[in-house]
Amino acid sequence: MLKPMSPEHVKYSGHFVDHELVVHAQEDCDRRIRRHQKDETRRFLLTIGGAGAQMKKFQFIIRQLSLKLRKQRMALFVNLGDHGKLLDPLLSFLEDLGLDTRVYRSWEDSFAFAREAYDSPVHGVHVFLHDEVLPAVYITNLLMRSSDLLITKPSELSFYPVPKLFIQRVGRHEAWGAIRGAEIGDSTMETVGENNLIQTLNLLSESRDLIPMMCENILNNLESGIYHGAYKVIDFAVQGSGSSLESTNS
Repeated sequence: MLKPMSPEHVKYSGHFVDHELVVHAQEDCDRRIRRHQKDETRRFLLTIGGAGAQMKKFQFIIRQLSLKLRKQRMALFVNLGDHGKLLDPLLSFLEDLGLDTRVYRSWEDSFAFAREAYDSPVHGVHVFLHDEVLPAVYITNLLMRSSDLLITKPSELSFYPVPKLFIQRVGRHEAWGAIRGAEIGDSTMETVGENNLIQTLNLLSESRDLIPMMCENILNNLESGIYHGAYKVIDFAVQGSGSSLESTNS
């Protein structure tokens, strides 16, 4: 009664990742490793996804990191996406913690910061908010490149070539993103509970070898083609049409 797809129509592609993150993965990991070797300021990126859920969890994380932020041992990037209602409560919270904070509301300012952060020292807290969806989402791509660690729930970002700390999931299906990341070694497992999260934050903010280890795993995965899923799907489609990817201009 069931009519499954035939084997020749099932192909493995890999992770769907934006082009600039794949093509620059080697360079970005090399930068992260060099920063750790020089014991430079750690750069952590927090992304507010979906409907702006888990803001309390992010406030908990920032509070845990606040001493390191004040001592300039760490820098924090916070992307609020297009969730404008979260800005004032976050800024009030950061002010209460005595943290130096800059806010970026225009694409020009956000883009300039992301480019400068590739090679320049960064300190304090940097908050990004955009009214339109495209820049609100896309700035995460640029900030990932200059970050040492992405802190996120196991969302679609689970599959990107950047070291990751997974906080507790929102949807049950998201468990598999954390499982996959731990399997290929470019992330932590899902951290469930405050004690687990505190321990993991301390390890990743103080250890000299964990993030470089994730970077080495990313480079091994890159060589294996794990992050090349978007390229491969296009190649499958072109080959199915009787052409080859190399012979097209698209």
